[in-house]
Amino acid sequence: MKKTISTVYPYLQTADRTRSSLADLPLETILDILDALFAPRQLIIIDIFGHNTRKRGEYDMEGKVSSQTRVILRTPPLHITATTCRLFQYMYRRSRPTVWGKHLYLGRAYHVNLEHDIFYVRVHQETNYAEWDRAGNPHLDPLFMILDGIRNLATSVDYIFPGLGLFYLLHLNPLGKVLNVLVPVSELEKNVDPASGELQLSLVLVPIGDRHMIQTSFWTYQEEWGYFKDWSEDQLRQRFLHNRPSSEEERQRWERTWRLCPAPELKAYLVDERRLNDPVVSGFKDCFAHKDIF
Repeated sequence: MKKTISTVYPYLQTADRTRSSLADLPLETILDILDALFAPRQLIIIDIFGHNTRKRGEYDMEGKVSSQTRVILRTPPLHITATTCRLFQYMYRRSRPTVWGKHLYLGRAYHVNLEHDIFYVRVHQETNYAEWDRAGNPHLDPLFMILDGIRNLATSVDYIFPGLGLFYLLHLNPLGKVLNVLVPVSELEKNVDPASGELQLSLVLVPIGDRHMIQTSFWTYQEEWGYFKDWSEDQLRQRFLHNRPSSEEERQRWERTWRLCPAPELKAYLVDERRLNDPVVSGFKDCFAHKDIF
């Protein structure tokens, strides 16, 4: 049995013979350890930097915003671990079977699990929906479905409320199953595990109930999460109320876009703000200061 396993998996070699090493353990034990190492869900950051072409409050109707927008995939947290040796790399790729991200701005692809990992989107420049859905043709936009394949998308409550941000995420990822709203909390993981003040290997997500109070970056008072959730779900139901498809062909096309695609399930979690790098992620505060996004 050991001989069969050793011919399939790369060898783990001891770097320093004078020190104890993982390589001294039986291969079955090493594989169990590496399976546990790569089992946690990763929180992977995606930054979207839009190019603001507006002048005197006018919107760009020629597609310049999308064509000059940069969608950047940041390095997954466990990627650096996979560079340790060939065995680590092999086990990491087995847990993350999809090479994804080559089509984005930097042209770098990483092994990820599109079903399991959470992709946290930070949008740094707001755009109006008329700029990426001109004349009801969102499928012609260069960024249409650019985040296709991701099943667990995440963002901040600052971005999905007001609702144009919610529609933009549907435009980028119309087939996503879950939209996670992450609320940053200082040293959350220290509170969960008082014995350690450092970030844990496994991502800690604490579910938020409807009565949980949330403070957004553009409101001076707190509001219950249930309010944001109900409002957002209502927006998802009413998104095409004023623009119904004019033909069956158009309906079928819209079913593959933000206008009529299935609504994702909304979930909300507290997360340690160190995971998100920047608690205020959407850029909404600056946009409201310019008063030109609506």
